Amino acid sequence: MLCDRSRYINDLWSQFGLSMLIDCYYEDGERKRILFDTGWSFEPLLHNFKKINILPKSIDMIVLSHCHYDHTGGLKGLLNELGEFKLFAHKEITRAVYSDEPDFHYIGLDPDLINNLKIDKKILIKEPLEISKQIWVSGYIPRKTSFEKPEKHVFIQKNGVLSPDPENDDMALYIDTGNSEMIVITGCGHAGLINTIYHGQNVIGHKKLRGLIGGFHLIDVDNKIRNKTVEKLKEFEIEHIWSGHCTGWKAERMLDDEFGERYSRFFTGDEILINF
Repeated sequence: MLCDRSRYINDLWSQFGLSMLIDCYYEDGERKRILFDTGWSFEPLLHNFKKINILPKSIDMIVLSHCHYDHTGGLKGLLNELGEFKLFAHKEITRAVYSDEPDFHYIGLDPDLINNLKIDKKILIKEPLEISKQIWVSGYIPRKTSFEKPEKHVFIQKNGVLSPDPENDDMALYIDTGNSEMIVITGCGHAGLINTIYHGQNVIGHKKLRGLIGGFHLIDVDNKIRNKTVEKLKEFEIEHIWSGHCTGWKAERMLDDEFGERYSRFFTGDEILINF
């Protein structure tokens, strides 16, 4: 984890903002380095890159899970440090998004960061897309469950009118590990964690999960939704679950109680190694 919450046992910087550095190594010797989200601000990212001896210029791809500031805030500074790269995001990521909690404020990214990128640097999508061998960006995640809903206090503005934001830009990463298994990686999971898994099964065609990793946005939902989510997770074949960021301590306690050794919390600096 390049940046998330802190364990206070290393010299990396943390923040309430998520950024994951994903290295994929293939049998033919090829490597792809993906930065999944860019945290709240760039300074902790740059500090951590230096501490772990990784150059931002080595990043091949940036994937933005959605527009919120705690996942895109580091993008502006990062763009000045990159070499050759491609940025993947949903086509609606530049919309104007606001929250009225605790007071009315803007929570999206600066649309110019995307709009001013050269056309060969960005790929904006709605449908699933394979961005490297065995690695897919979800595109729009269909809402199938009855209990997973968009956030209550988030709005979009169009022509001066505010309306509830369906958060259509929420995307996940799916990694096909073979043997009818996959890994699901979420930023916040605003589309719903169960919806996200269902969509991954349709995209990859696999049922079993080698890993479920990310923020699950169960921090500020009704406890009935937490209970339903954990109950539904039990129906999947999940080898291990790692959570952090916006999952919330109540949900993490429930996951720990239910999945035991198959569940872990993650923090800044943690490494997850999955062989396949």
